[in-house]
Amino acid sequence: MTISRYAVGSGGWLLRELRGARLFDKCVLYIIKAAYLGTRAILRLFLGRQERDKFCINHHFNFEDFLYRAIEFLRLDKSLLVVFSSPKHEYKFYSRITRKVNNFLIHDVYASMVDHEEDIVQQFSPKVGDIVIDVGAAFGFYS
Repeated sequence: MTISRYAVGSGGWLLRELRGARLFDKCVLYIIKAAYLGTRAILRLFLGRQERDKFCINHHFNFEDFLYRAIEFLRLDKSLLVVFSSPKHEYKFYSRITRKVNNFLIHDVYASMVDHEEDIVQQFSPKVGDIVIDVGAAFGFYS
């Protein structure tokens, strides 16, 4: 995923940067994104841009919630994998999309990978062959 003009963890960033790990995951995410964008387009057609935006704000209609609901409705929350990657630090890891992991929401994972871990990378950079033990890691570079 590349750095974009959208805030990390925002709906716009998530919609543009979320990638599936396998072909099945990519297809499911493509269909979910298309359904979300199609719904927004239909709302815009009937309500207009400003009214659609008000409707989405008032009814909390955003991509993050739409994604969670779709994944849970399809019962894919235990199998769908997304790829997190950072060309800046040359790392990649896979994660599930679920709200069932205690204390984590999808934007927390994204925000942590970009903001929180940045401070650690400046102080700590293991070399190839080094063994890293991150006690308590639920996600991140070394989990």
